[in-house]
Amino acid sequence: MLLALRLNQIFSFGNLKKNQMRKIIASLFPLLLLSIISFAQNPCGTYLTPQWKNQLNQYHLQQPTTAPINRSIYQLPIQFHIVGDDNGIGYYSLTELFELLCELNEKYAPVGFHFFMNDLPQYINNSLYYQHDFANGDAMMSQYNYPDAINVYIVADPAGYCGYYTYGMDAISVAILCNHTGSTTLAHELGHYFSLPHPFDEVNGITEFVDGSNCTTGGDLFCDTRADFLNNRWACPYLGNQTDPHGDLYDPDSSLYMSYSLDQCQNRFSDEQITAMIYDVQNIRPNLWQTANPNNDSTSAVTLIQPFDNSINVTNSAATLAWHKSTGATYYHLIVSKYGNFQYPNVNLITTDTTFTCFLPPSTKWHWMVRPFNFGNTCTPYSNAWNFQTSVSTDVIDLSDNSIQLNTNLITAGQKIVVKSTSKSFKTISVFNVEVGV
Repeated sequence: MLLALRLNQIFSFGNLKKNQMRKIIASLFPLLLLSIISFAQNPCGTYLTPQWKNQLNQYHLQQPTTAPINRSIYQLPIQFHIVGDDNGIGYYSLTELFELLCELNEKYAPVGFHFFMNDLPQYINNSLYYQHDFANGDAMMSQYNYPDAINVYIVADPAGYCGYYTYGMDAISVAILCNHTGSTTLAHELGHYFSLPHPFDEVNGITEFVDGSNCTTGGDLFCDTRADFLNNRWACPYLGNQTDPHGDLYDPDSSLYMSYSLDQCQNRFSDEQITAMIYDVQNIRPNLWQTANPNNDSTSAVTLIQPFDNSINVTNSAATLAWHKSTGATYYHLIVSKYGNFQYPNVNLITTDTTFTCFLPPSTKWHWMVRPFNFGNTCTPYSNAWNFQTSVSTDVIDLSDNSIQLNTNLITAGQKIVVKSTSKSFKTISVFNVEVGV
């Protein structure tokens, strides 16, 4: 409302000179930009349920905050569910998924948690889940959750937030746009999964004082997370002048993953938060790690074999791609695209083999690369990208005698194309769009 009022005031100043108008707009641009970012990315839709609050109180009653932190490595399975719309459009990319898991393990290394892929990502095509409200989110999780794994759904819009953890379904949903390189959304939601509230949450309905005198009963109940009241996105350092009920100026900690500070401000969990998460894993979620036996072997980089870089006249009907085996790898991610940035790939494949033969449209330049990985290690980079040119198709038949009829009406995905022949005989007819691939 404040932003709208100021913009209305600007546009009502009809007598201002142009340079005065420019100065006013320039002064308000940072506010406008911050408001747009905040509106587009409501940070977190996680709310404390009565059961969760009771769990937190019970933990703090029986677990001394000075207890030693056992940072033994806990291997924890995470099951990714990649959601698209009804037509399978809009998936989160595998390339970003591998980077996301790699970064996640870096963030949780000080905690002693190592996440590994429980299984290959599960793909779900459902528009109601792709952009869902909480009710449809619950339905999605109830239908697709894997037992004995941390279930994470990556969607376009999780109820209007960057992400949320739901205590009832015990699963996480996060937004594609909030999970690019350097983001902290998933680290934050996993903190909730392992019992942590926000620093500004009032578990018992009591405001925490800046001096920490009521830190065991007020705020989030953790005494090494400074008093915080900021339940909207904020840039660091905090430059506001808000005071607590005693009149002391707030100084919230922007470095905490569980705060609402901007992603680039965050880099840690507090010691008491770490202790609580380890307690949660040891006492509430032992099923996650007691039987875990992931392959965490390091993998060697992949070297491509064929087609050679810059090859031409590669047979498009049987283009065989091959690469050397990677030590320690269980799977390979193969990408083939017309674009050097590997957007909109024609081939986007996870395979256990080191060769793959595919049909590609003719007379086209293709870029390809391969990434080795196993369930416990997705951090090995892709191979160098090579390119090749498919040959001109030679299987051309003169159809000028009108012996072939092809319906020319515009069609949508899933509809049939009708081909009629009065004199020609074919083993196979392939129809493809050269612009978007097969």
